[in-house]
Amino acid sequence: MSDKKTSQSQQDAGNPAPSFPADPAAALSAGMDQWARMSEQGVKRMRAAFDELAAFEAKGYERARSAADELTKLASDSVAYMNQIASEWRRLTLDAARKGADMMSRS
Repeated sequence: MSDKKTSQSQQDAGNPAPSFPADPAAALSAGMDQWARMSEQGVKRMRAAFDELAAFEAKGYERARSAADELTKLASDSVAYMNQIASEWRRLTLDAARKGADMMSRS
């Protein structure tokens, strides 16, 4: 004879019916309480993740606003510079035309 002990799973293998708790209502209540706790923990973790995401988004939006402000200033400065160059070009062209006319009239 062998003194082998059978495991619980080997003993239950012959019994196809699942075992039910002695008090199903208490087991259901305990399961629902556990579900509620897990759900609340999940919501807390999600809230923390969303708060962190909001902080990252705020930084990103601030950087985007700053970039837009810098772009606006750059565009404004570029338009002013284009106006300055065009004005200088007109002045130089008029001076060159005047000098050319003076040279032709002295000949």
